[in-house]
Amino acid sequence: MLNSFEVSPVVEGLRFAEGPRWRDGSLWFSDIEQNKVLRLDAAGVLHTVAEIERPSGLGFLPDGTLLVSSMTTRTLFRVRDGHAAAAVDLSALGSVLNDMVVLPNGRAYVDCYRPGPAFAALAGPNGEPQADAVDVQRYYVNGLGMSPSLRGEIALVTEDGGVRRVAEDINYPNGLAVTPDGGTLVVSVSHECKLIAFDISADGGLTRPRIWAELPGRHPDGICLDSEGAVWVACVATSSFVRVLEGGRITHQIPTHGRWAVAVALGGADRRTLYMVSMESADLPGHRSWIDMARVDAPGAGWP
Repeated sequence: MLNSFEVSPVVEGLRFAEGPRWRDGSLWFSDIEQNKVLRLDAAGVLHTVAEIERPSGLGFLPDGTLLVSSMTTRTLFRVRDGHAAAAVDLSALGSVLNDMVVLPNGRAYVDCYRPGPAFAALAGPNGEPQADAVDVQRYYVNGLGMSPSLRGEIALVTEDGGVRRVAEDINYPNGLAVTPDGGTLVVSVSHECKLIAFDISADGGLTRPRIWAELPGRHPDGICLDSEGAVWVACVATSSFVRVLEGGRITHQIPTHGRWAVAVALGGADRRTLYMVSMESADLPGHRSWIDMARVDAPGAGWP
């Protein structure tokens, strides 16, 4: 396994970065806990694009309008010139929204999920709640302190704003990516430690669900595709970003040195810059989040 990439810092001082996207020479991303969508320009200057409650997934409509999923309002927002307007209500499909991928035709796929049974927090010797940040694997298996089982679905939002469920019964759908031919959606299933794939039909529906790769113990989060058909995966529980081929063979790994690996994007002028979002465990008071970068061999492909 190759671990030869040189990693450089890009952005520090964040709280919970998510959803990195490359567009028009800039890196766009959400900071969930600062309730902001941010853009890092080519000069390294950080701009606030919009203020939205708990933003997560990002994508761009055909006319360049930014589309943002708000986790807790369960709404997609359209953002233009710094103004965010509620556009699509997805509350009927889940209590939380997460990642999103938007295609050039304006269709969007969005994670929607509802918590399952509540998880009783760990207690210390004195009976007080005990943080579990030192044990990333156990903390994540127990549902990020929320639930060990999430009833997940994937929603399709069509060009005209119509909404329908296109996949269901997924235990925590998370990262989403679509192949360059527009024919396959790849989904990271965090609690079940695997990537799954669906064929995309002409009307946007999802068919022929199948396992794309098993990633035991890794708990995959954000993903992106490269031109050789591999998937870069942020692996929360093993504090690493890995490049995996269909079938599960890992070709490259980049460690995060104890941080959660949260999300990835391939960008830059040649799409060979891998942007990697990581953070301290979410149960640490004042936890921080970072974005680093590495130059890789195969450029990005497909969406996001």
